Amino acid sequence: MSTPIANSMIWVDSVTTGLNEAILSDDLYFSFCRYSDSQQLIVRIFKNQPGESFEISISNLPSTAPIGMITDLYESISISWDTLFWPVGFYNIKLFNAFREFNLNCTKELLPKNLVSATYFSEPIWPSQFQFYLRNKQMWLSQNDPHEPDLGHDLLPDSINFTEAERKIRSQGLKMIVDSFAASAGNSKKEPVIEFREMGREGIIIYRDGPVELECPYEFGGGKVQLIVNVPTPEIWESKTSLKLDERRRTLLWIATAIKKYKAPSWRYEINDNEILFYKSDSF
Repeated sequence: MSTPIANSMIWVDSVTTGLNEAILSDDLYFSFCRYSDSQQLIVRIFKNQPGESFEISISNLPSTAPIGMITDLYESISISWDTLFWPVGFYNIKLFNAFREFNLNCTKELLPKNLVSATYFSEPIWPSQFQFYLRNKQMWLSQNDPHEPDLGHDLLPDSINFTEAERKIRSQGLKMIVDSFAASAGNSKKEPVIEFREMGREGIIIYRDGPVELECPYEFGGGKVQLIVNVPTPEIWESKTSLKLDERRRTLLWIATAIKKYKAPSWRYEINDNEILFYKSDSF
């Protein structure tokens, strides 16, 4: 294993296509996360068609460096690398298939002393923001508030001014739903557990119920659909979860209700064959 370089940061110096064409606004974005034990570079590529995939090659990367983590979501592919172990220097990340190619030219450099220990979590950087990011990257890093994402914080704020009485009714209703799901599983059985692993505009929701563990990748959307949670389709449900198909609806209802309770109290949801969609309350 390579030696970690904690007092450093990786920057994206340029992003080009295979033909040096402009990057379209909905092709991709990148973002950064830096914690005490990891430094993540995250690239999200939006698919041109279902099933599109990409190969990856990285120049100058030591063989002992950790490989990237690929998350295949419904409308996009997310690739993240822990660059903590990447030596200072220049890197070319090539993401390609038979029809598209993206090249990210990156620099890993040492940080000023006042930023060495700062935890950092960036917003996505889209092509339209790229030139501003390049001109102001040091200022952009220092002026963003370094913070650790709070798993207990409501990242999807309530946009409706409910009265206290309405909030109480909503809270009681959610409790009744959760209690009814727990009761249907048997009084002697512990309530399932849900965990959120957040990585910028994406992440994984983990559902645990005894020996059953189900990972559901999610991504934030735009427009009417604000959140997309990918779930196993009925055809692969039993092989993916070890649960019977007739338990699928109850399990997904529990997951959707828990997401709404902890992360999206003002949004409504819709359960489909391969995803749970969350909409703004005023979107129908």
